[in-house]
Amino acid sequence: MLRLTSQAFLLAAVGLAIAGCGGGGGDNGDGDAAPVEPPPALKVGLIVDKGQLDDNGFNELAFKGLERAQAELSVEGRVIESASSADYIPNMTSLARQDYDLVIGVGFAQGDAIGKVAQKFPETKFAIIDVDQAFVPGKPANVQGLLFREEEVGYLVGYLAALQEKRRDGADIISAVGGMKEPPVDRFIAGYFAGAREADPGIKTMLGYSQDWDDQAKCKELALNQIADGSGVVFQVAGGCGLGALNAAGERDRWGIGVDA
Repeated sequence: MLRLTSQAFLLAAVGLAIAGCGGGGGDNGDGDAAPVEPPPALKVGLIVDKGQLDDNGFNELAFKGLERAQAELSVEGRVIESASSADYIPNMTSLARQDYDLVIGVGFAQGDAIGKVAQKFPETKFAIIDVDQAFVPGKPANVQGLLFREEEVGYLVGYLAALQEKRRDGADIISAVGGMKEPPVDRFIAGYFAGAREADPGIKTMLGYSQDWDDQAKCKELALNQIADGSGVVFQVAGGCGLGALNAAGERDRWGIGVDA
């Protein structure tokens, strides 16, 4: 579900930018429509977070969305990978200075950076995934927030997890492994626990955060500990790190469920 939604959001952002940049043909004064020249390709820059493009998750999904935009729309795309948070502002600034029409930041962590850069380049459109425009520093009008309803997805996962857990004899525990403790991650997990309690009011829950998006060993250790304490279903919301949690579930013959994968 999230794979389609992530790509659709990026395509929608590009479509809005195209609508804002496009022009219309006019009458030549003799009653005949003037020839309409095709608009120039929209230049779209994508700043991915520290997980890199091959993270089998969030960044990779955004990249695939940009590839679709290039194939289906009049778009010229470029991707810049961020090695650390210190790269966000220089990367965004570089694209804005090169007259990119739309600069997209992938992930909550880039919210502060995009607010600062957008105020310096008011003619450039910016979009930020997982951040409401109202919470971007300065609330610049040229920034569009792209938000998901993570809690609704989590709710469905939790309901399913609780039903599955009921099938295990003497078991009534599910767990979650988060990456960085950020609002989108918290919304996934809050929905997950709410859905589980709707299906089984007596179910027990466990939660741990790796505070990391990449190190699979950290998430695997968290999941193994949760399974040792009785968890029958592990829900990972941790990017590439979360693959370790899924591996742990597989090794212990438990259910593992992930997002952005």
